Amino acid sequence: MAGPGEHGEFVPLLSESTPDASNEGASAADLPPLRPRGIGEILDLAMEILRSRPLACFGFSMALWLPARLLRTWYNTSFGLGPPDEVLPILAYAVVAMILPILIPLVVSAALARVAHDTIQGRPASRASTFAVLRPGLFLRLMLITFLIAMLTGLGVLACVVPGFYLSWRLSTATTALVVEDLTPVSAVKRSFAITRGTFLRWLGLAVVQQCMLIPFSGPVAVLDDPTLRAEVLSSIPLSAPALELLSLCLATLFLSVATAFAGLAMAVFYFDCRVRVDGFDLDMALERLRGERAGS
Repeated sequence: MAGPGEHGEFVPLLSESTPDASNEGASAADLPPLRPRGIGEILDLAMEILRSRPLACFGFSMALWLPARLLRTWYNTSFGLGPPDEVLPILAYAVVAMILPILIPLVVSAALARVAHDTIQGRPASRASTFAVLRPGLFLRLMLITFLIAMLTGLGVLACVVPGFYLSWRLSTATTALVVEDLTPVSAVKRSFAITRGTFLRWLGLAVVQQCMLIPFSGPVAVLDDPTLRAEVLSSIPLSAPALELLSLCLATLFLSVATAFAGLAMAVFYFDCRVRVDGFDLDMALERLRGERAGS
């Protein structure tokens, strides 16, 4: 195990030396070294987890985005692309264009926090663990902490924007902490404040680099969801409106699934990195790895 200040060589997860990694988990030698990481290393580890656990990460994300985009397609064909002016279309628009795009990344991020935790421990990511975020008790807590974070950051934005930006940073790990440490919403907020102290530059750099990396995925979706831009696309390519709608459904589901999974994993790795720096999480995880190996021997 690397010390807190050391930067040992990155070991790919579930490498070829791992026997039947999908069923038995990885040995300590095949797991990523537990140590403080820079921005690039955080993103590298998030990508490595996504690559090694594609069904648990990308599959779960797509399982939520596909019905959401089908609802968006139904709305587009039923009411058009622009904002509605009647009660039923207004409610439908609020669900497909406002609530689901906020809710789904939150649920995916919470589920993939468990995947990242299991991966770092060398355990296979189970379907039950991934879908546990949809259980009523945990899902209700996720909704409560979402409301709490939205209220706090919203008030911060109203107070000259800067407090809102500050709260976005300090609350960035609250959802992950709630899931991984099984906390209440208020305790998760306090926990996020405790472990993000002194991480502003890494958080900001991670957010900027991550958004730049995801532009090729989020950009086409934004174009196809904008009525004016979609009209321009439709006039410039030889496709009918239904064909473009089908293409939009496929591309948006694929791109949003990838982007949401990667963003959720990056935030999970950032959370674990904060814990390594603040409360010696690397030592805790090393002990859990040893216990797991001893139990399996």
